Amino acid sequence: MSDLTLFQKAQDLIGENKLDEAVDYLESILDRSHRKDLAALSARMHDLRQREHLGTIDAPDATVQWNAIRYALLGLTEEVREPPQILETGGTSSASQAPVQKEGRINLLTRENGVRILEMSNRRLERLIDGAEKATKFKKNDQITFGFKDGKPALFDLFTFYIGGSSGYNTREFELLVSDESPIDGFRSIGMFTTYDGYLPETPYQLFRFPKQKAKYFRLKLLSYHSQRSALPQGAEVQLWGELA
Repeated sequence: MSDLTLFQKAQDLIGENKLDEAVDYLESILDRSHRKDLAALSARMHDLRQREHLGTIDAPDATVQWNAIRYALLGLTEEVREPPQILETGGTSSASQAPVQKEGRINLLTRENGVRILEMSNRRLERLIDGAEKATKFKKNDQITFGFKDGKPALFDLFTFYIGGSSGYNTREFELLVSDESPIDGFRSIGMFTTYDGYLPETPYQLFRFPKQKAKYFRLKLLSYHSQRSALPQGAEVQLWGELA
């Protein structure tokens, strides 16, 4: 079985929320140097389940903790394949580059790759793809809609959201949607996702995977932020990894 196949199987288990199976699988294919990491993650999962059972953690906080565990497991999957080709993201440092597979994937949300902004509720949203990785405040429920190069559809299954540090202003929940009809109508939801409020050195661009989509239009909607005391959510940079169809 190739490294890429092993990598995909590990990611599939994580994507299907079979985290115990993912830990067991990674333990069977990784070298011994990662045993302590896997044991620590397994202990975190056990502790979190106990806290949920006892009611000592609320659902939103539990979701954030589970996402942090998923990110850590995804980081370990990088060890079971060849070192990734580093793709420039337009950021200010190499630490802000997202780990992606090499097979022809590009960041679809860059001017160089032909992205077009077709609709937005707030003009500040265009800063999410300017490559600066600088936090900008928006309004709750703001949305931005993209089209791809030459009006063609694209295939994609990975969205990334840059979080440069902990802040109550950081976007907490967001929704991804796609359409083949127009930049305004016919959108269907891919899903709602929750960020981790903190800087993750191995994946500063937090990874959000979903079943592969083929669509002409892609929409991001910002739903909430981490602190209820914050008046406005903020975001810095987003990416969408795939290929033109």
